[in-house]
Amino acid sequence: MNTFQSALDVVHFYNIKVYDNKRNLVEYKEWNNMLWAVRIKWDWYFKYYSALLQVKYPKYKVESSWGNYAAKGNALETILKNKIIAKKRKITEYSNKLDNYVKNWNSLFDVTEDVPYLKAVKKIES
Repeated sequence: MNTFQSALDVVHFYNIKVYDNKRNLVEYKEWNNMLWAVRIKWDWYFKYYSALLQVKYPKYKVESSWGNYAAKGNALETILKNKIIAKKRKITEYSNKLDNYVKNWNSLFDVTEDVPYLKAVKKIES
């Protein structure tokens, strides 16, 4: 199994914590199970919310943090469905290019003897 996970294989979280001068937690807000695109799209909102808390508690420490963890449940299903859709899309794209290549073939020899054609067929099959 591949130990490296890309940003598309995990779900992300964002936390905002407000501490008083004695390091007691005053307020805590968290967002979980976000895909990378959602995390990036709403990054402005998380910063804005953090700034609002800083205005609300001017003498306190506001800490923002974000990270990721392995996807589970519905989030994992969504990630896997998106991967399947992407693979099917690529197969269709290559098949259409190959059909177009065959349709526009105008050489003396048969298209099935062409090396790029054979490579493309092998790629689609795999």
